[in-house]
Amino acid sequence: MKGLIKRLLREGLEAVRYLHIDDVDDDNDYERYLVDAKNMAKDNGIGLGDNELAYIALIGNQLVGATWIGVAGVFSFDIVVDSAYQSKGIGSRLIDMVMNKYEARVKIAGDNYGLRVNVVNDNLKSYLISKYNLVEDKNESNILVNSSN
Repeated sequence: MKGLIKRLLREGLEAVRYLHIDDVDDDNDYERYLVDAKNMAKDNGIGLGDNELAYIALIGNQLVGATWIGVAGVFSFDIVVDSAYQSKGIGSRLIDMVMNKYEARVKIAGDNYGLRVNVVNDNLKSYLISKYNLVEDKNESNILVNSSN
């Protein structure tokens, strides 16, 4: 039974396309994804501030996940995955894309380029701590920073 479940999950995830919002060719799709992502963030209580939409996850033409990146002063990001698609690896894949972007910026800006993320999901917090060696800010709850900050 476990093998069947794993196969079904894997097949479902193969249908997910991940791309940078700027790689969306159709102007109408681009605008729709911007609106859908903003609504998804709002519905999940995510305040985006000046962060800009970066990476999206699609099944067919349906937006199922999105990330926003901010680079003013320090690198920060927000992420949301549609509740129907959570716990399927979509968020992890989007975060990996964001963290690759961060690592590329560190190569340009230097090792002291900071990262700061407000994390309210315990699973996400554990993932970021274990995979990317982020640490909890000593002065603020729910804030993770890179260990060199």
